[in-house]
Amino acid sequence: MANVGDARRTKCRCQLMRLMKYGSLLKITIAILHVGCSYQPDDSVLMVVDSSPRDRAEIGADEPIIVMFSDYLSLSSLSTDGIELSSGELKVDVQLAYDPVERAIVIKPKKNLRVGVGYSLNIERDSIQDLSGQRRNEDYRLNFRTGRPIGFNTQPISYESDIEPIFLKQCGCHGFEDQIAPDLSRWQSLLGQPSARQPDVHLISAGKPLSSYLVLRLLPDYPAVLGPSKAISEEDAKRVVTWIKHLAP
Repeated sequence: MANVGDARRTKCRCQLMRLMKYGSLLKITIAILHVGCSYQPDDSVLMVVDSSPRDRAEIGADEPIIVMFSDYLSLSSLSTDGIELSSGELKVDVQLAYDPVERAIVIKPKKNLRVGVGYSLNIERDSIQDLSGQRRNEDYRLNFRTGRPIGFNTQPISYESDIEPIFLKQCGCHGFEDQIAPDLSRWQSLLGQPSARQPDVHLISAGKPLSSYLVLRLLPDYPAVLGPSKAISEEDAKRVVTWIKHLAP
């Protein structure tokens, strides 16, 4: 009886050890899978989704640096405060612009950068926010080197050759007396005029693309804009934004 009892205890003890062994492995495996498969970026945090140049890549000494974000940015938060471009101890003066089509800030050095030199761009986490007030959860840093200038130059925008074809192709319903679809061929008469759908927003606000209903309709899912967004290419949308920006008196 003693031997039988010992045998049973030994058997049970071995089974328990085996269960404990494989049970622990199972728990570890489940934990790893849970961590690996369940991670998703926090949608409430503003993120950088791309840049030009990419990190540790090369850019022309006369090219702007472009940083693209996961959401539309608040214009009130855009300033050069908290944005630093430097090479070693040398800081570079920059100008800042916003591209709402790409949801990007465009950083343009006031003078061409030196060729063959490494630069670092640092954006403090609290220096930029989206329309809902969300910021990044950490500073952003981009390192790159400069190559020879590429002859970068902003091309002028002409209404007749660049903008009117877009309106004719994409906005065929416009041109009737109905103020919901005003005649875009007489765009001068639309300057400073309220939108019929949203009277608190001008149809075209000279020099202010994001205060122009015409532009807001071109931006997919832009908050608090009445009417569906227009199906238009990013390049065409950028032309319209640039055109209205250059209408500034």
